[in-house]
Amino acid sequence: RKEIEITKEQYGALNDNTYFIDELIGLTVYDENDTEIGEVLGEGSFGTVKMAIHKMTEEKVAIKEVKTEIVSNKNSIEREIKILNELHHPNIIKVYSTINNPKSVSIIQEFVGGKDLLKYIQHKEILSEREACIFFHQLISGVEYLSSMGIAHRDLKPENLLLLNGNEIKIIDFG
Repeated sequence: RKEIEITKEQYGALNDNTYFIDELIGLTVYDENDTEIGEVLGEGSFGTVKMAIHKMTEEKVAIKEVKTEIVSNKNSIEREIKILNELHHPNIIKVYSTINNPKSVSIIQEFVGGKDLLKYIQHKEILSEREACIFFHQLISGVEYLSSMGIAHRDLKPENLLLLNGNEIKIIDFG
């Protein structure tokens, strides 16, 4: 992944954001004005995750907005962004871009429309051995990859495992 930083003068923007363009997604610029914000997908103690649609490409993304004034350790936000930008694995959430504002940082991520693993298990009540093995294999694959990169997740739990298409695990929340 290679990100190119562009200032507002270079982009011709009307606000004070710095824009990042990710070459992996066709040089799409993410800005508050370029996305249509949708429903809230989740809320945590430091911010909110919302679904959004990029107006030009109509691509669905998830925007994790972290309120920087609430976070006591600002390095944790920077660490999460740095870690996610380095990771390229099918079972780990992809980060496309970040938008820095004076009061928050927005992390534009891959949209995973499914439930987290905990809700899935609660709804289903019983997983077959085959299905459990598939999930476990994907989780171990992702954790093994993280380990090879020298990264420990430190908060692996079913709530931090989203399901894409009902059967593909995506590890999230590296903060």
